[in-house]
Amino acid sequence: MRMLLLRDLADAKVTPNWSPVEPETALPPRRRSAMGWLREAWQRRRTRSYLTELDDRMLKDIGITRVEAAREANKAFWLP
Repeated sequence: MRMLLLRDLADAKVTPNWSPVEPETALPPRRRSAMGWLREAWQRRRTRSYLTELDDRMLKDIGITRVEAAREANKAFWLP
């Protein structure tokens, strides 16, 4: 098995097996912007509130129970 070096990439017609990381996900949480954190917190609050509106059949489809949905819906929005 031949090791492919970076300098060989230009010559070889090989697609690298890595994908670029999104800039926002590459940063550690402490370095994200305040607006980014607020956006994520708002989305968590909204999606958790949607859990309370799902019926038992829909909860079964996503693989959680009514108790687990209630526990998740009652979490504070700032907790991941």
